[in-house]
Amino acid sequence: MVCRPFSSTYFDVSRVFINNDIDEITIYKNKLVSENGQQLSSSGIKMIASKQDTEHDDFLKNHLFSNIEDLFEPLEEKTVIIVGTVKGIRQNIRWYYLACSNCKKSAKEKESSTDKVDGSHEVAEIVTYECTNLKCKNIKISVIPRFKIPLRVQDNTGTLTLTLFDQEAKKLFKYTAKELYDKNKKLGNNLELYPMELKVVLDRKLAIKIDITRYNVDNKSNLYGISRLTENADIIDELEKNNLTPQVFFNNYILVLKIGVPVMLLRNIDQKNGLCKGTRLQVISLRKRVIEARIISGTNIGNHTFIPRMSLTPSEKKIPFKFRRRQFPLAVCFAMTINKSQGQSLSKFVLVLWR
Repeated sequence: MVCRPFSSTYFDVSRVFINNDIDEITIYKNKLVSENGQQLSSSGIKMIASKQDTEHDDFLKNHLFSNIEDLFEPLEEKTVIIVGTVKGIRQNIRWYYLACSNCKKSAKEKESSTDKVDGSHEVAEIVTYECTNLKCKNIKISVIPRFKIPLRVQDNTGTLTLTLFDQEAKKLFKYTAKELYDKNKKLGNNLELYPMELKVVLDRKLAIKIDITRYNVDNKSNLYGISRLTENADIIDELEKNNLTPQVFFNNYILVLKIGVPVMLLRNIDQKNGLCKGTRLQVISLRKRVIEARIISGTNIGNHTFIPRMSLTPSEKKIPFKFRRRQFPLAVCFAMTINKSQGQSLSKFVLVLWR
């Protein structure tokens, strides 16, 4: 790269003046214009140092780990990390939004009409856009498509919709939202339908950073955006190794069962075969050291399995010491919360709405 022999250094900032006649620089500037929808100065390209934490620190040191189940009814503002697999994309919500090229906030369409200048006395319809951000100083704006994709993310405790925005979406797709929008528009495809290119995200396991805001807490809202994500296998493995041990509480010290009673599994035993925390089963036979049961929820309905006694250590922090107890990891389950019942098909149910 050819640079002018000039550099100005301040306390913590350096400026390097780059020769703009180089083809690679022109291509790079055009790409930035394509992605950001704004013109860059012909005299230079600004580069600002990022204050974002490293990926390792952000996911493994700085924030608490959480299961999806714990996000259904947020109780406090905080930032959490989850590990989940993308199982689908909600089709009833558009995959992009038109953003103000100045502040990146959403823009709304505004129609107006004016007389044609050809003297025909006909009216021409004009479409302009207004920024919804009251702090945006630009009255007349141009718009650019940006990603806003509602992903259905699942872990072994539940499924949640998380919105993937432009910055993190670029890590998963080979296209920018504008490139994908222009490509499908040129082909005459319906822009309301999800492009095939977005399906590459399905069945990918991600570590995801989520900010629980004051809005979520005050409104008991589980609508979250994805602040940051990674597919780093080492980070995901370490998160699962250190945090995916389910909590077990011993509320009932006596387990009374009979043939045919529905029960719920209290810990993960064999996730591959559907024996996860929260799985419902029906008792088939009772033996001295194992219980035979049939799975009645999840993707393995009808399969028979054997539940052994296991050594469990309670995670209740009020107990000043640790102890182990050998017992069946089951609880009677005639009723369950709405969160636990997600994904199940029920012929009849009773819904209890507490005041």
